[in-house]
Amino acid sequence: LIFKMCNDHPYHCLVPLMALANGKIVGSDAEASTYLENTGRSKVDVAKAILGKLKKDGLEYVGDLIESYDALITAYNELAYAPVKHLVEKRKTKKIRYSDVFQSASSVPLDRCLRKFQRVPCVLTCTPPLRPGKDYGNGDEDPIGGERIAGFESVFDITDA
Repeated sequence: LIFKMCNDHPYHCLVPLMALANGKIVGSDAEASTYLENTGRSKVDVAKAILGKLKKDGLEYVGDLIESYDALITAYNELAYAPVKHLVEKRKTKKIRYSDVFQSASSVPLDRCLRKFQRVPCVLTCTPPLRPGKDYGNGDEDPIGGERIAGFESVFDITDA
């Protein structure tokens, strides 16, 4: 049922499913443990399995959206947990280049995380209307209430707190 709902109405179902699938990536180990206690590891594992099945057997544009949302989520998480203490100590909190934080070649910074994707995700500013005909323009049209991500600045700011 969830596979069908995500495949038929991706803008309504993918983001919550992806949030559930990323349940193990929640702040500290204690926060992750609390989240997993409340949610259950099996739900996280099943959410990941459904996303894998959607990428393999679902509509092509749904698989593309999952991959681009996943890249975006990964880049946001890496930025959120990036070590910035050394920058705060130097009082460098404005116009920070991603290369000042990400030294590893395995990390793809936020400003470059969506470059390889033909279909980039959109940010939903409100719940889009459900389309009974399941016509979402093969992922090329923004749903009402959605804004396509055009890109990100090459620098970012942090608070000094």
